[in-house]
Amino acid sequence: MLQQDGGITFVDELITLVETLLASCERERGAAFSEPERGLALAYALGVLQCDLCALGDALAQAPEFGTQHPLRLFEECCTERRAALGSERERQLQLIGQRLRECGWPHAPQEGTAASSLLSSL
Repeated sequence: MLQQDGGITFVDELITLVETLLASCERERGAAFSEPERGLALAYALGVLQCDLCALGDALAQAPEFGTQHPLRLFEECCTERRAALGSERERQLQLIGQRLRECGWPHAPQEGTAASSLLSSL
């Protein structure tokens, strides 16, 4: 979670959480997901996580410490500026996450230098 540069990321923890959920679902149904089913299940699980995070933020926003300012809106303002300042570092972060997705067998962007990435870049 805590990075050497002082940043925070939950990517590995979220991947582990979703993988645990998928494994439980597969045990419950008695069969492994097909590749398309797995992609849909992953997208759905991430969507539910996003909804839950929004609900947590909305509940937090009701605390008197925040007055009329929604804490997630304040974070979005800071995050937008930080993303813009990161430039190529943001691209590197996304490539590292893509690598992690590949390692887990999750849907991901084609790796550079593959036939699929060459085809996409020619479009």
